[in-house]
Amino acid sequence: MKEYLKVYGVTVLVSAVIVLVPWVLDWLGIATGIDVLEWQGILFGVFALIFSVIYVLRKVKTWKPRVLLILLNPAIYYIIVLMYIGITFTYGPWTRLN
Repeated sequence: MKEYLKVYGVTVLVSAVIVLVPWVLDWLGIATGIDVLEWQGILFGVFALIFSVIYVLRKVKTWKPRVLLILLNPAIYYIIVLMYIGITFTYGPWTRLN
């Protein structure tokens, strides 16, 4: 159980760092014009998810904990939320806020 918590902690921490890169660049003004709620956010979420899947597959030997640790990664839900927001603002009756 302890080793699973360590693997989960590493995947969540690294995923959070990867996901926050476009937000931090936008906040610091380094990359002006980044629209974080569109493809950059989704792309970095996918990078985080790919890292976590590879890391979990290498560190955990049995399939049940592998699937559980991958499904518990917040990067999956980050991607889903960004896609939902993008679809809602693109195809819904709302106008863009920016």
